[in-house]
Amino acid sequence: MGPTDSSAPLPPPLRGTNSGAFTRRTIAARWPRIAGRVIADNDFPDPINARIQALRDALPDGAIRRLRDDEAPDAALWGEYVAPNLGKTWLEVPWFFGETYFYRRLLSEQAEQR
Repeated sequence: MGPTDSSAPLPPPLRGTNSGAFTRRTIAARWPRIAGRVIADNDFPDPINARIQALRDALPDGAIRRLRDDEAPDAALWGEYVAPNLGKTWLEVPWFFGETYFYRRLLSEQAEQR
C-alpha cells in the first residue's frame, strides 16, 4: 500500500480538543488575535466592529452557526458545509473547516451592513 493508494483510510480530522496542540492554540489564541487586528486595523462602523468582537468572544467555546448573508453567491454551499457542524463548538469541529469558516465569518460580519 503506497501513498497514492486510494483504499488507505484517511486519518481522523484534526480538532482543537487536544490541549497543547497547535489546533487548540490556533482556535483559542490566533483566531481571536486576528479578529482583534481586523477591528484595530480598519475603520469599520461600530455595528460591524461589534459583530467581529462577538465572533472573537465566541472563540473557542461558542457554537457554530449558519452564516447570515443569505444573498451571498456562496450561501448555499456554505449552508451545506456548516450543516454537519451546527451547534458544535469551535474546538469540536474539524480544524480545517473551522479555519475556513472563521475567515468566511469575518467576511460575512463585514458585508452584513454594506
